[in-house]
Amino acid sequence: MEAWSVFISFRLHLVRYTQLRSARYARPALPHDGAEREIEPLDGTIKAKTTERLTHLWATVRPWLILLGATLTVMGYESRNGDQAYRLPLLLHRHDPTLFADDPFVAAFATFNPHAGYLALLDASQRVVGLSATLFLGWVCAFGLTAFALARIARWVASLSPTPTRDAGLALGLTASALAMIDRAGNIGTNHVFASMLLDRVIAHGLGWSAAALWITGSWRAALCGPVLIGAAAWIHPALGLQWGMVLGACWTIEALGGWRLRPRRRLQPHQSFFGRGPQTAAVLTLVMLSPNLAALPSQSRALLEGLDPQTFLILSAWIQSPQHMLPGQWRFEQWAAFGCHGVLAVPGLVTLVGALRRGDPRAGRLILLGVVLGLFLLASWVAVVVMEDLKATLFQPFRMATAARVWALVLIACHVAGLWNRRTAWGRVRAVLIAAGLTGDWRLVTVTLAESAAWLTERVRGDRSLVAPGWAEAFWLGVLGGGLLHLLHHDTRNGASILGGTLVVWMGVEALIRRHTQRIDRESTKEKSLPRWEPLSAIRPRPGVWLGLAWLVPGAAWCLQVVTPASDRADWPIALTARWRFLERPIDDEERLAWWCRTHLPAEARLVTPPGPKSIRLWSQRSVVFNRAGGPYHARGLAEWAERFRLHVGFEGDLQTFAAAYLNNRVALESRYDKLTDRQLADLARKFNATHVWTRTDAQATADSPLILLKTIGRHRVYRVREDWESPAPPESPTDGSAEPAGDGTKSSPRGALVLE
Repeated sequence: MEAWSVFISFRLHLVRYTQLRSARYARPALPHDGAEREIEPLDGTIKAKTTERLTHLWATVRPWLILLGATLTVMGYESRNGDQAYRLPLLLHRHDPTLFADDPFVAAFATFNPHAGYLALLDASQRVVGLSATLFLGWVCAFGLTAFALARIARWVASLSPTPTRDAGLALGLTASALAMIDRAGNIGTNHVFASMLLDRVIAHGLGWSAAALWITGSWRAALCGPVLIGAAAWIHPALGLQWGMVLGACWTIEALGGWRLRPRRRLQPHQSFFGRGPQTAAVLTLVMLSPNLAALPSQSRALLEGLDPQTFLILSAWIQSPQHMLPGQWRFEQWAAFGCHGVLAVPGLVTLVGALRRGDPRAGRLILLGVVLGLFLLASWVAVVVMEDLKATLFQPFRMATAARVWALVLIACHVAGLWNRRTAWGRVRAVLIAAGLTGDWRLVTVTLAESAAWLTERVRGDRSLVAPGWAEAFWLGVLGGGLLHLLHHDTRNGASILGGTLVVWMGVEALIRRHTQRIDRESTKEKSLPRWEPLSAIRPRPGVWLGLAWLVPGAAWCLQVVTPASDRADWPIALTARWRFLERPIDDEERLAWWCRTHLPAEARLVTPPGPKSIRLWSQRSVVFNRAGGPYHARGLAEWAERFRLHVGFEGDLQTFAAAYLNNRVALESRYDKLTDRQLADLARKFNATHVWTRTDAQATADSPLILLKTIGRHRVYRVREDWESPAPPESPTDGSAEPAGDGTKSSPRGALVLE
């Protein structure tokens, strides 16, 4: 009986659905006058709407494609270099376990590997489209995440103005994204806002800012999507994901507690009844998404710290392995000054936000709250790392969030730059262009910030009290800028004065061209009384298609040259021309070309002794390397062996404190000791670690009875083979108490819980 009722109900619903469909596409009734009017066919309507949607989509995407191409043209694109050079071997070993099977660096990550999620993502993609396409498409996705977040926040900031327009929001979004791409100043922690290569931290920052953008702009999806994005960031980069979760979780908690009236008072729709409740749901879901990482912290801490006392581990990890990332005392004064200049340049935009908040707009408080929480997070990090010298806080590298603080300031700086540009005066545009040029270097930003602060403060005083005569702001700006250029000319070693001066001269030429075209158009408008007064830049503004072609011209040409040029160990002029945009696996210098020769001529089981400094030998040769300074493990046992290998490669005699002090004082001089080792010392080092080949940057002066046989020379780089009949001196006897354990490569490691640096 119940089945029969269900069948009847289903039949009734089907009949009702058929009636509704028939009524939807039925011929409409004739008008009252009885005249039949022509009805547009349905398929034509669908095609017209599809064409309209595609046109609108292309018009929306085109500015961002232009910005992406401009970013590639100006900043370049790097692959298989820098940090990728010692992370990609982990990916290649995951894809093919026979590669780097005897490499101590790769083997060390079997114990503690924070890059597992990132490597799993790349591995899944490279199995489908290949490694080169994976790296570039991943970089484009990271660009899209960052640009989406900044554009969404910038459009929301533009909507706070009394007369918001869609064009103003788009322009402000493009400005904020462009400033983030070119920002290279104030990178405390040595992390740029956006790198010219795919890195896990770039993806994590993009996910974090996307979650922040959804919350700041008041989207009801933030309660669900925000925690999911934070969880994805923690899977790709555990430390950054936890840091973003702490910052946004604190923001959501403050808002949930009602500390600030940040939520707009509007009635929720039925579909928003649960996820639209806002910060309470977001805070709880964030805790749920981060629970796997939080649950794994105790076991990971044991795996990370076991084997060394805390003080020794701190010296090895913070003083020797990554002082540029962990120790604020190692950052230069100009880095700190440029970081502070971001906050100074953000003051005009912050004043605008505070004004909107006073006018009763609660949305402005979210961006202010995020800046306050980021500032408190960095202050607490300073206390924990510098004052308390806490080991776990130092290893957590909390100053990575200084990059997020710079992005927060860049959004407000973009508001100020857009305001200067919209004045439509030569002086306003020059100031805007110089701010963008100043973001490319530390001392340049300091100089531009001082000049801009003097001009802005003078304008504020003159606008409020009329105590300053017209023209004083321009005079102060020129005076401070001129003094800064003189200082840069005598003290800056990175050509800051030349870059700022050249930018100023070039843009004044552009302004002269603008003025000439504007005067001509004004004369024509007055004569014919039909042409409107043009906006100054419209006279020399090419069409969007021209901008798109110019933006992608050089990167596209570089890609084409690399496609038609095969990879080899010989120098080739097309590759030399396209070294700045390496999309495919093509060696571009002597070091990479010799490593490529090693890949094609040395046996797969070969093991190399190499200089401590170069990062790319392991990746480009695809052969095991005994030691590399940049490629170091993270856990205590691996660090102890890594430090001992470092000491032996540079022939250093001394205790751990002396070794760390020598590294911090002059790392280049310490690493150059490897180049002074004799052929017999190099052969002894190779035998100690079961290596078959030696890489040097100087002539080992191999004689007839030398233990090294020269195989290949490219530039100043040389590869030798160690004679099989060479007998190295007998190693010292191991301790009789059995406390020493064999390392993964068959050699004797230092005793458990101690580090031997003689």
